[in-house]
Amino acid sequence: MFRRSMTAQAQPVVFVSLTGDEAIKLYDLDPQSGALKLRATSPAHGPSGALFLHPSRPVLYDGHVMSTTLASFHLDTTSGELTLINKVDTGLDTPAHLITDPAGRFLLTAYYTGGGVTVHRLDDDGAIGDLVQRIDTGPKAHAVLLTEGERFVFVPHVCPNNKTSQFRFDANTGQLSPNDPSVLAPPEGELGPRHICFRPLGDVAYIVNEQGNTVTAHRFDPEHGTLSIFQDISTLPADYAEGGHTAHVEVHPNGQWCYASNRGHDSIVG
Repeated sequence: MFRRSMTAQAQPVVFVSLTGDEAIKLYDLDPQSGALKLRATSPAHGPSGALFLHPSRPVLYDGHVMSTTLASFHLDTTSGELTLINKVDTGLDTPAHLITDPAGRFLLTAYYTGGGVTVHRLDDDGAIGDLVQRIDTGPKAHAVLLTEGERFVFVPHVCPNNKTSQFRFDANTGQLSPNDPSVLAPPEGELGPRHICFRPLGDVAYIVNEQGNTVTAHRFDPEHGTLSIFQDISTLPADYAEGGHTAHVEVHPNGQWCYASNRGHDSIVG
């Protein structure tokens, strides 16, 4: 699922991936009531997964989970219908997450099964263009995040890889280079870093750990682009012993609240 305001009037919309149906649904979101109203259903031309909207063009990107392909679509902002622009076979299994840089020049993708991260150039019409770079960081890469200022990239990996890769990013060429250190380990044990987000001030990053059922807070060094741990906290009640796996982490726009989702316990913790 992906939420974005996509018109000059900032009408909130929600995109929903239907993996098995190979479709993408677009809903209008009522900001007052929170109600959703279906506007359009479009073919995804593959098992739809992670979605990302181009920062300045009506173009949507889809990482086809359970496959090796990425797709770009033109979005009709009136009807909400998607039209395929192009589809690229990367040869890497299970794209788990993808983003563009703020200028919309490059597409960065993390791969769960194929492992690592790719950078593709984006053409003027939004089509996915040439491969700029592929870096193999091992399997289970689950997310990719580019910091404010476009200088640094983080790629969390769940277990057994159990790490977050740290990169420098060249906004002119799209090239990634390993930072120093190139790897951030979780606090201890097989925690499985899965997703990452920053609070609005940009000084603290939160990583949700899939196998450990915790959220780890990190100080961000904006000069060197590295993270240092200062807190790790459970997402589950102290008396809960049935296990589970966390999935996602978000920070409220006011920067005062961090939320994570629990699978198994079937809850959201804040």
